[in-house]
Amino acid sequence: MALIELQENNAGIGAQDQLADGVGASRGSPDLLWKMRFREAKTKAGESPQELFVCLRELARRWIPPTEHTLETVRDVIVLELFLLMITSEIRVWVWERDPKSAAEAARLAEVYMSARQDQQAFSNTNTVAAARPSRFVGGSEVLRKDNAGHIVRHNTQSSFN
Repeated sequence: MALIELQENNAGIGAQDQLADGVGASRGSPDLLWKMRFREAKTKAGESPQELFVCLRELARRWIPPTEHTLETVRDVIVLELFLLMITSEIRVWVWERDPKSAAEAARLAEVYMSARQDQQAFSNTNTVAAARPSRFVGGSEVLRKDNAGHIVRHNTQSSFN
């Protein structure tokens, strides 16, 4: 079911790319379009775990084509995603709008943003100690955060499978 919906949704990709170009140059990138679809994927009513897996695998394949699936490329994509999650939302938006092609470029852009504003505040979200990591819960994640007293606490998030 998910793969069928994915194929049906892909029928208008060319038109969406053209529309996206009007929104901003960075949004016109087919890679970015597939990345956004991957990141925003949701389960459908009645969808099985296998169907969800097939859909996510196909979206990931289109986001990072098989010819680019080197270990270093995948590693850089993961580092880039984590880096963007850990910096402040203001810097994240500014960096994201410039469509960095690597984690190193994203870090350089964050430095440019901070130096242009002579920003003395912290560049990262200080209440997040570690990024989300897979937990034992299906569809959930575990995040380490500091509470009001400065103690590190675990926060589990669990998404429903429907």
